[in-house]
Amino acid sequence: MGSHKVTITPLTEEDGTISYDLAISAGTRTTLKLYETLESAIDSFDPPLSARVRSHIVEGVRGEGKPVVFCLEDSFT
Repeated sequence: MGSHKVTITPLTEEDGTISYDLAISAGTRTTLKLYETLESAIDSFDPPLSARVRSHIVEGVRGEGKPVVFCLEDSFT
């Protein structure tokens, strides 16, 4: 079983709105998706992320305004 590196990055548009870039990397392959809300990016995982992981993502992205990087096992993608 392998792991995937996940990065959620807040992107500020010219009009001031924020969208969220979700990048999932496995080896040399990276999948990118753009979400209108942080919640929709977090909710896109199947199975769902734990409350603890969700909390860390929200704290990092909203509280610090920085990209959040974490790893998931194959069963999450």
